Amino acid sequence: MAQAADGDRSRPFGFRLALIGLILLGVWLRLPGIWANTFHADEALFATWARHIAVWKDPLLVSQLVDKPPLLFYLQALFYPLLATPAGWPARFPDWIASILLLPLLARASWRLYNDERHTLLTTALLCLSPLAIQFSPTAFTDPLLTVLLLAALVALLERRAGLSGILFGLALASKYQAALFLPLIVAVGWLDGVGRGRWLRWLAGFLPALLLVTAWELLRTGEFLLWTNQVASYGGIRLASPAEIWRQLPHWGYLLTFILGPASLALLFLPALLATAAQSHTARRDQALALMVIFYAAVHLLLNVTAWDRYLLPILPILLLLLARFILTVIDWLVARWPRVRPAAALPALLLLGLMVPGALTARQGGHAVGGQPNADSGAAAAAAYLETMPWGTVLYDHYYSWQWRFYFLDRPVYVNWQPDSRSLARDLAVHGHDDTLRFLAWPATVATVRLENDLARAGYTLQFERRFSQINLYQILPDGS
Repeated sequence: MAQAADGDRSRPFGFRLALIGLILLGVWLRLPGIWANTFHADEALFATWARHIAVWKDPLLVSQLVDKPPLLFYLQALFYPLLATPAGWPARFPDWIASILLLPLLARASWRLYNDERHTLLTTALLCLSPLAIQFSPTAFTDPLLTVLLLAALVALLERRAGLSGILFGLALASKYQAALFLPLIVAVGWLDGVGRGRWLRWLAGFLPALLLVTAWELLRTGEFLLWTNQVASYGGIRLASPAEIWRQLPHWGYLLTFILGPASLALLFLPALLATAAQSHTARRDQALALMVIFYAAVHLLLNVTAWDRYLLPILPILLLLLARFILTVIDWLVARWPRVRPAAALPALLLLGLMVPGALTARQGGHAVGGQPNADSGAAAAAAYLETMPWGTVLYDHYYSWQWRFYFLDRPVYVNWQPDSRSLARDLAVHGHDDTLRFLAWPATVATVRLENDLARAGYTLQFERRFSQINLYQILPDGS
């Protein structure tokens, strides 16, 4: 560690300047989505909870069925009064700030692990240009905040700041339960660094307050600890996946892996990287710990009935990039040792890889990949909501598909959202409540047929009149027959 500290002080100006340049490039790539993106359903739900807190309508979320630890929602709530707008973009600021901090944190982790300028620059560049990292930056998911807190906890432990590491790991757990999956890595790195009993006690002393605060918060709002129960229920239960389920999920995970580096073929680099790191007897034990963490994380998500969602790759992304950079540099060093004449061109493989990532990074800047934040993530719900806000107070919007988005957009607006489980239920509701002058609309996916819906409404004496289309949402007005 003393050697790393000495190297830390003697890093040349060019190295520091390159790191600053990569961080600024990362900021530029991650900036547009803050205002351009719209909400996925989960993002809209989290932002709704944040607004409930921000306007003091329900500061403990007593009226909400919360299934996540609350740190993100309270951080989001801070930005609403600061930025003085009920729009969606303030809810993205905590994740955006976290994603920017992830760049210097990963550089710090690389330096503390390997004390190698090449590795630090390459790892930071890979993260800077990763489409997955770019598109998850301006979002309102829990995973970007979780990722930066986990890496910060690891860096603090590497710098022998056990108490701070415990605090940061506790905050990670207060962001999302999946932080617990990284406890083996924290323990392994601490053991390899010779963390003794006293430092582990300091780590525990830092960790426990966050855990106790989340527990106290949940007990205050519900009288019992239901967060984990609600989380399991939202998954439909946690169990071992069947072989058929694993086989079906593999292509989805493989597809998502391609967004880590961009072009699909580049994802194949990860397999030899992990195998080489874990299998070679002369590899540093820290490399083996990182590789085993990746294998453990992958096993959990494959062997349990976990849906292949893009955001689940984000927490493990820094570890993957640390290993990938290590593997690339190992190959380069082997080539130079075998053919010394190639030394002047030794950096070309890494530069070629980064060059191939640039088009994907530029596409990600515009939210053009099918992962993370996207301008049309809400299928047009934001535009539809803006249109409906011009309608008279008390206007009814019937819905089945976009209820979480409507909860956000109409939190303090004059539109009443009436969720219905099916078309027959909608027809029954109209039979009871549809005889006044209230305007009634229906939001329906443009890709879903309305034949059954129209038949059920016709039997109840109502018809659908097309109003407007908003991206992938058709808005209909519901009218009595003959009107």
